[in-house]
Amino acid sequence: MVHFNSSSLQSFLLTGYLDVGALSPLFFSCVLCLFLIIVCLNSFLVCVIALNRSLHGPMFLLLLALFVNELYGSAAIFPFLLSQVLLSVHSVSVSSCFLQIFAQYTYATIEFGTLAVMAYDRYVAICCPLQYHTRMSAQKVLLLVLLVWTHAFVRCMITLSLTLRLTFCGNLLDSVYCRNYLIVKLACSDAQVNNVYGLASLVVSTLMPLAAISLSYVKILSVCYGGSSLTRHKALSTCTPHLLSVINFCFGCIFDLVASRFDLKDLGSAGQVLMSVYYSTLQPLLTPVLYGLSLRKAQQRMYFLKLKKVKLPVQMMVQFYTAIIESILTSSITVWYAGATVRDKHRLQRPNPVLCSLPSLQDLYVSRTCVSPGPKMNSTLSFFVLTSYLPLGSVRFFVVLLVALLYVLILLLNGFLLVVILVTRTLHQPMFFFLCSLFVNELYGSSALFPFLLLQLPQERHLVSAPCCFLQIFCLYTYAHVEFCTLAVMAYDRYLAICCPLQYHRRMTLQRAGFLLLLVWVYSFVKFSITLALSLRLTYCGNSVSSVYCHNYLVARLACSGNSVNNIYGLFGVVLTILVPLVPILFSYGRILKICWSSSGHMRQKALSTCAPHLVSLLNFSFGCSFEILQSRFDSSTSGVGRVLLSLYFLMFQPLLNPLMYGLQLRRIRESARLQLRRIRESARRLLGPVSSAAQRTGGKEQDGS
Repeated sequence: MVHFNSSSLQSFLLTGYLDVGALSPLFFSCVLCLFLIIVCLNSFLVCVIALNRSLHGPMFLLLLALFVNELYGSAAIFPFLLSQVLLSVHSVSVSSCFLQIFAQYTYATIEFGTLAVMAYDRYVAICCPLQYHTRMSAQKVLLLVLLVWTHAFVRCMITLSLTLRLTFCGNLLDSVYCRNYLIVKLACSDAQVNNVYGLASLVVSTLMPLAAISLSYVKILSVCYGGSSLTRHKALSTCTPHLLSVINFCFGCIFDLVASRFDLKDLGSAGQVLMSVYYSTLQPLLTPVLYGLSLRKAQQRMYFLKLKKVKLPVQMMVQFYTAIIESILTSSITVWYAGATVRDKHRLQRPNPVLCSLPSLQDLYVSRTCVSPGPKMNSTLSFFVLTSYLPLGSVRFFVVLLVALLYVLILLLNGFLLVVILVTRTLHQPMFFFLCSLFVNELYGSSALFPFLLLQLPQERHLVSAPCCFLQIFCLYTYAHVEFCTLAVMAYDRYLAICCPLQYHRRMTLQRAGFLLLLVWVYSFVKFSITLALSLRLTYCGNSVSSVYCHNYLVARLACSGNSVNNIYGLFGVVLTILVPLVPILFSYGRILKICWSSSGHMRQKALSTCAPHLVSLLNFSFGCSFEILQSRFDSSTSGVGRVLLSLYFLMFQPLLNPLMYGLQLRRIRESARLQLRRIRESARRLLGPVSSAAQRTGGKEQDGS
């Protein structure tokens, strides 16, 4: 028997797909239409809630989290199904499989957790209406949503890390997408820890939300039973969508759990396939339909927007549906191509009339799948080899644990400060608006690196598929550019606050701050879209990248075709990336120093207290970026460990440093954070108070009895 570990195993074969023959284009069109409807409906309702201040209540904030989760879960399954349904042999790379498992499991956990919080919200609204606004404030709702998402991500990260350590004796999965339980069944190493943790995790993830939902509805039923008809009507109108959503989701999940663990041959192959994708495909469709049609307040706001002729994404989609379909198809093909092996790419040699009829797909799809490969290497190049990983031996999983803890810490710190600024109205000012953008960017940049490192570190051979590599390049480069430009805008903001305090509120309004941030993000994304497009056109004569993650410069050096355009644009881009932010930074601090030099000690103290976090963050980021640019272009005498650590420095420690610096140094953020933590403690004390007092009374009775 051949044994594979997660690094030597290249792909899994999905055997749950049915042979539909000539009907595959029809199934492809049906799945695509369903995906489009889900994206349109959920996006539309997200915009309706976000654009209307009257809908910024606790219930609608929870709905917003639910709709965002539907978009997240749909993005994890639909592009994958679209890429697989046209293939005759359904294979998926190991990294893509584990990524899908993580996304699907977090989606399901978040869905059930959010539905539980919504049940508690309905209980408070119906059973304790006078206390509703004190017990379900916007801050508390955001805290509960953050808790649900954090719990889901941490739990599924542990599940994934336990699976990655296993050795497998096969690669056949009897399903149409990747499932953790089916993969663990392929293990020939000891999987007892996985089974125990999986069972405990399943029980906790199911029983905790189910207990909250059951208790809430028992209390609601008891109030309705003794209440007036108006109370019963109100309860029915607000609880019906939630109840139907809970029942639908529970039914789909229960069937999926039972089907993956027991043989259900009576249903037939088609029935098993349909039921296995039921909760992940129809729940994202049912949720917006139920809440959009049932909630009167949301309907009124949609009608109001229609009268005002507000052009929301749904109307834009009607006008530009062809472009949107092509964009989704392009993403689907890219996802398929990221997980495909070389053998899979040869299976689609003849032109496909469904895909190649769309103009924007001809270059992408024809060049990759509809034309037989020539002698050039990048027609068969499917992965890059990262050669800078050090042999870690027995400490490998210790390093994985450290990286995972650092990632969780970054998520918690940046997420917490983001929530503090959003829920505290006194912090809704330009400076804190810029900090929000900075914290969002830290989360974006960390998500482009840390999950990748967590997947690569346990493996013996460090391979990354070409599309995933280019996607990481785009994310990391845009992160760095947004970071530097945001710091430049913040320097200008500090200049206005210190040097022109009387003109500050006129020259730096919230609208202008929002426009500057939009300009920074759009400029960064456009600039690196051009960089990526230039790299994608090259022909490569090698696939070894001397790094622990993907660099555009190191990838471009592998080109055997003329890359003079890349070199010129790359040099021009680096100069532009450095000089454009550096000019306002130097100008701002030059003027600030000039003012401080001739001012009082109080003025200097004020300037130091507000500029110190920004200066430390700027110097730290500039040092990390400078080393990375220099060491990627020149040979360095730095040791292997030193080079790896310094190459990761600005990507790993900048997202940790920023929330620490601004959270500890800026007094208003510090006070707001303390206030939020105090509220959390008080809420926990109120929740746990009755339990502890009941325990004391029980203990007292037992002592009296003895």
